[in-house]
Amino acid sequence: MFMIMILYLQADGKIVPHGLYDVHRNIGYITLGISNDTSEFAGECVRQWRLNHGQIEYPNRTYALTKVL
Repeated sequence: MFMIMILYLQADGKIVPHGLYDVHRNIGYITLGISNDTSEFAGECVRQWRLNHGQIEYPNRTYALTKVL
């Protein structure tokens, strides 16, 4: 079993960080962006993680357990 924790920080400047942390593998994944739509940005971060890392590291998984902090 694995869990992805979504770490959300709202910055006052133009760069907004969004991170995923894979507690099973003890690996973090950070995306930096300038989007004001945080839900769209968070969804895109998860999608990019799934395409670039999740499909390789968890090839038989069809879901991910997420927790928003």
